[in-house]
Formats: sequence, structure tokens, C-alpha cells
Amino acid sequence: MKTNGAPTISVEDVPPKPKDNSFTEEQLVRTSSEICMYNDGHIVLIGGQITLPSISGGRKYRSRSSELDFVVDDDGLASIDGISFLEEADCFAFFREGIPCAAFYGDIRGLSTQFVLEDTIRKETEYGTVNHVSPERAVIMKFRRGAMKGHFYGKDALDYYSFAVAASKCNLEIDNDAIAAGVREHVCPACKIDKKYGCIETFIRTSDSVPPDDRTYALRKAEELGGMLACVNY
Repeated sequence: MKTNGAPTISVEDVPPKPKDNSFTEEQLVRTSSEICMYNDGHIVLIGGQITLPSISGGRKYRSRSSELDFVVDDDGLASIDGISFLEEADCFAFFREGIPCAAFYGDIRGLSTQFVLEDTIRKETEYGTVNHVSPERAVIMKFRRGAMKGHFYGKDALDYYSFAVAASKCNLEIDNDAIAAGVREHVCPACKIDKKYGCIETFIRTSDSVPPDDRTYALRKAEELGGMLACVNY
């Protein structure tokens, strides 16, 4: 990754990450909006924060992490002051209002950031405007992270459930066809999970953590997605 002249730092130079729930939803969304508006359309929020109710319109089924992740293009990166290149994470690091932030430029875990930038949503919240990756592409990225590390994370399954249920509240459906196609193309070839269909099993098992009033629908969507992925050849 090009450092674009930013100083290079190591993880030893970065303060410890704050514990989950260290910041309120308002703090996280307001700061996300301020960063996105440095260069509107060129800085895009990714990660679990897009399941925050102010952004997703639904419920968040896990604790709030205390960091913000973005994907940027050339113009977006040039708009962020005070950044350093964090070599171990292959991203640019900076702080805003005490919140650790990361900006991924060029690629994220080998996946071109153009994959994110070509499918985004502009969300007007009570705390400001946030440009964020689509839920479908967010899920594909979460699948990819777990697959490349050899372990699918239950928290990522909970984020999928948040996306799916939030869409249903707006009389919409999360696009499982798009997710399955993206997983087959961008995830399965790089998968290091030893157990066949281990990602799907984690998905289904994690549904127990979804509130009962949302669980039936959430599980149905997860099983639908699992059926689409069960045809993958290993």
C-alpha cells in the first residue's frame, strides 16, 4: 500500500483500544458524519458501526465497538489530517474526539476498496449525514475477514441479523443472492476455515443471541443464505 507521505508507525505506537461501549451512539455517528463530510462521497464508513440504529434503522444485537473504520479513495485520503500509516494493519490510523479511526486505501485484506466504493448508501441521521457501504457488501467483507483468519466470528453473524431485520422493518429484504455471489467470488477461494461450511454453522448457532421477537425472521434469512452457499465446492 502507498503511504502517500504519511509517517509510518507500529502497533506499539498506538494507544490501547478503548473498551466496547466507551462511546455513545451519538458520539460514534456524529464523528462518522464529520469524517465522511471531509470529502463527501470519497470517505465511506464500513464495519459494525453501520448497524447502529441511527444508521441501520434497526436494532444492534451486540455491544458497540469503540473504533471507526473507513474506506477512502485518493481524494478522501488527502482530506484527512493527522494520519499515520499503521504498517501491521496495512491502513492509515488517526483519532477524532478520542475515537480510534482507520482508513483503508487501495485494498482491504487483498480486496480492492473499489468493491466498497461502488456500492454505498447515503444516510441522513439525526446526528449528520453518513456515507456507508451497503449491508450486502459489509457482510461479504465480514465473511472474508473470518475466512482468511480461519475462524468465523459470531459478532459478524449478529451484524448480518441486524441488517436483515432492519431491512424487513422497512418492507425490504436483504439481498442474499448478492451476498452469496460475493462470498463465492471473494471469500471461498481465500477460505482457511478447516471445517466444511463452518461459516454457515456459526451463522445458525449465533441466532440464539438474537432477541426472540426478531429471531424467527432472522434465522429464516440465515438459513436461506446458508442454502445458497451449500453448493460451494471445496
